[in-house]
Amino acid sequence: MGRAAVCAAALALAVACTRPTQLVYDAEVAETPVGARHAVHSERIRELMAGLDRLERGRLPQAMDVELERDRRIDDVARAARDLAESAGELADLAPKLDLDAVKREAFVGHARALERDTRALADEAPVLSVAAMRERTLAIRTDCDRCHDQFRVDPNPVEP
Repeated sequence: MGRAAVCAAALALAVACTRPTQLVYDAEVAETPVGARHAVHSERIRELMAGLDRLERGRLPQAMDVELERDRRIDDVARAARDLAESAGELADLAPKLDLDAVKREAFVGHARALERDTRALADEAPVLSVAAMRERTLAIRTDCDRCHDQFRVDPNPVEP
């Protein structure tokens, strides 16, 4: 078998072993501007947590399969949380380029760093947390997002007076 055939086979195997939702997520991240990637990562965490909640509520007879699926999904949550932490760090680094006064810039960076800190903690601790504890962490992360968006998000559909 030639080198090209071996490379093609390895690529086909890698694609076959990758979950379709992960491929969609990776593609969406790649197409999203740096300043907006945090929204993609945040949505991915919400999707994964919803899947974990469904898995926790479901009672399948194959307990081992359920546990393997749970572990895989927890790994996915940890990866998405790491991605979101990295994206939050990029947001903080963008602050000097934004048209903000010093006080607002400091607040923006503070929100981004809080998001970075909380998502890194979720990523690091996900393998040992219960699903309920992970849910609490994701709610705290959502609060981080909401605090920043309340202060800095521009309404895409402003109401005319």
